[in-house]
Amino acid sequence: MVATQIVNLPRVMKDDDRFYLSVFGIEFLSQNTVLLPDGWCLQEEETRKVLRDSRGHVRAEILSFDTSIGVSTYLRVLRRYMATWKHVRVGTQSAIESIVVDSDGNVLYRGGDIYLQKGQSLVAIIDYAVFVGRQWLSTHFPHFEDPLAYWD
Repeated sequence: MVATQIVNLPRVMKDDDRFYLSVFGIEFLSQNTVLLPDGWCLQEEETRKVLRDSRGHVRAEILSFDTSIGVSTYLRVLRRYMATWKHVRVGTQSAIESIVVDSDGNVLYRGGDIYLQKGQSLVAIIDYAVFVGRQWLSTHFPHFEDPLAYWD
């Protein structure tokens, strides 16, 4: 088990996310310095940093990206289950797959492939793939948008 630790989080985060972190038991010592609960840790992964709870679940992610004025970093509290999409190749065709994942990246549901046709809007297809996943979530996990739901 990881002992209680003090870590620095990004200054940029939504007020709601700051609130949820406090509900999770994270104590803000300053604007971006926090005391994590026992067993929680901040881990660096290949493309991001993640905040893991005492059970090893990813509760928040810290993302960085380059902008015209430098690197911007922000924190995002995750929901336990999320609808997303994945680009796949089926033979010689490209498709967008609708998927539902948990906060650790495990796939719970695959909604099928949506094939890209010439002239179609990729953004519209991605939006539809996420919509399919959200429909599945609303049936199976009706409170999926609540960051406090489904962690136990």
